[in-house]
Amino acid sequence: MATIFGNALLGKALGHTDAQKAFRPWWDVLEDFLVYGLVMAGLIVAPTAAINSTPLDCTQCFEGTCPDEYVKSDEKAGFQWRWVLKYCTVMALDRFILYFPYILLGIGFLLIGIERMFTRIFKADRKVDLFYSLIAKEALENPYEEGEELIEESKDCIEVLYSFRKSNNFFKSYLYRTIVELVVAIFLFALLIVYGVSSLRKGDIVYCNVHGIYYECAGIYPQFYGVVLGTVLFILIGYMLCTSYNLVWLLIPYFGKMSFMMKSLKNFGSTDIHELYYNNRDLALMLDLLAENSGLAPSLRILGLFDKDFRSTIEPINVLVERLSGAGGDLEIRVKFEEAVNARKLMNNSKLIPNILYTVETKPHTKSSAIETFSSATEQSIHPRKLMIDSEGSGSEMQNIQGINYTSVIRDVEPKQAYTICISTIINGKTVARVLQGLKAAEEVEKEIDEKSKINMPEINAFHGR
Repeated sequence: MATIFGNALLGKALGHTDAQKAFRPWWDVLEDFLVYGLVMAGLIVAPTAAINSTPLDCTQCFEGTCPDEYVKSDEKAGFQWRWVLKYCTVMALDRFILYFPYILLGIGFLLIGIERMFTRIFKADRKVDLFYSLIAKEALENPYEEGEELIEESKDCIEVLYSFRKSNNFFKSYLYRTIVELVVAIFLFALLIVYGVSSLRKGDIVYCNVHGIYYECAGIYPQFYGVVLGTVLFILIGYMLCTSYNLVWLLIPYFGKMSFMMKSLKNFGSTDIHELYYNNRDLALMLDLLAENSGLAPSLRILGLFDKDFRSTIEPINVLVERLSGAGGDLEIRVKFEEAVNARKLMNNSKLIPNILYTVETKPHTKSSAIETFSSATEQSIHPRKLMIDSEGSGSEMQNIQGINYTSVIRDVEPKQAYTICISTIINGKTVARVLQGLKAAEEVEKEIDEKSKINMPEINAFHGR
């Protein structure tokens, strides 16, 4: 029953939207589970609460049954026994034991309320929802599709960029919330140690003074409460460790995955990227949180959508696509490109990106060629490698290619078919940038050449006639 009630209650208290989950790192998720544990401990102990059920059973102290200081008379008192039980429950029990289950529930909901309070004060949820609905969701869920427009040219992207200009509400909300959570957790931990431990050491028997007559009462569970209190203290220690790590992660520069990686590019960035990322706490924090939760690729892709100059440094460069005649007169397409400008910097200066892949895809696919994958060169591996995947999806082991200039040859090209060549940059298994090159059908190209030659012929004849 407690579990069902707890799940229903915490589903609303600890429930998060998809937007909030996207920017919720592992330590925040762990904090949620720890708070859930606190509330569940309170719900489990709640049925034993003395204030609800009056669990004490009391008997009057006589000589030989109680210590001498509690024996005041050998005559039986005339108090109504039910009244005695209630009186002793309220007056003799330690206040900590009397309200222990509700103290646990209060601690859990207090920690939940801190996060909700700062989110409301700084209106941080609005920025998270806007960023996720317009940008982050696109990067996390929707792969690049043929013919899709770049989002940075849309009104949506302009709205998101404007919301982040000269704003640090999200950073302030996250920082102040973390500090308050840590201070409150330390205070509650000290409070439980000082009052909780001393209250539970008083023993199983309670001596109650009812208008000068002492009663010996039993019915509380100090051993059980002691185990629960120890568990709660252990949970609070875990909570304090999470918030401490969160505070260090926030305050120490380049401690996050994204910021650590962007450190290597700081001296090579444009003025726009400095204004957009390095001097913008809100966007930098949001991209760092996204990287902690979903990896670096979505954050890099979003940053590339915001800044064309940055995107150009993670795209393949010097792309050349040409149609040639192969052996036997068959047509083939030759694609040449060079490694992205920042590829080597990212791999050499960040252990978070062990390798960068490039894929060359032909749309529509030919009979023998579909996708070729190239493994980027590193200092340890001077020669990049290439993986061939045919139109049926089968592939072979990557082969070494000379240098960092990549060449892909696409065979079985149909002369009547127009093709789109897509060259993508893949980091940690996700596409972060791409370059599209269109290639008209061979017959259409020849027709255009013929038409141009016919147009130029009268001019040539007129020239010779002179």
